Amino acid sequence: MGGPILLAVTLVHGRAFGADAATGTLLGFLGLAAFVVAYAWAALRLSPLVCMVIGWGAYMAVVTALSPLDPAPFAAFALAVGVLAGSQLVLPHIPGEAHPGGFEPPAWDLPVRALSALVLVVSVTTASGALGPQWSGLLAPFPIITTVLAVFTHMQLGAVDALAMLRGFLSGFFAYALFVFVLAVALPTMSVAASFGLALAAAMVLQLVVAFVTR
Repeated sequence: MGGPILLAVTLVHGRAFGADAATGTLLGFLGLAAFVVAYAWAALRLSPLVCMVIGWGAYMAVVTALSPLDPAPFAAFALAVGVLAGSQLVLPHIPGEAHPGGFEPPAWDLPVRALSALVLVVSVTTASGALGPQWSGLLAPFPIITTVLAVFTHMQLGAVDALAMLRGFLSGFFAYALFVFVLAVALPTMSVAASFGLALAAAMVLQLVVAFVTR
């Protein structure tokens, strides 16, 4: 979700604002990792909606603690990658096997995802002038889509499948983090179109590599 938000705030407030927001987004990945880990551990015993609240609380606690920081993009990227990698190691093991593929989501699933994404983009973009680049960036990766998928999977298929999906999300976040990092370093000197094009290309290449390695 950070990509559309960063594009919107860059177009509204300029490339310097967008670059600073991208650095804040890299710090926001620590909150995203906290959401995944908190939700996964809560799923051992608690209902999906309670897990959601706990996960959101973990996200907000982490980004609030990080909000005074102003690291360079390289430092923020290294920290994000390190935390994402470490989060894979601390996820719980839930006994059982995930359901095989072929499950069809209900008709409302895609509209809910799209509406959630739209609400987050509009909300953060509208408030970005008052929030400033740091908080705009920290809130950009707020786990709206991740929450929708985790809660839906947890309710329909159980904790084992929810954990498997959350592990997959953590693997995909590396390409997402690279996308944001490229924006943070490219926007000060390159056009908006060139920066986002380069960031997207870098993320796609890394995602292909991760997909190949994790198969």
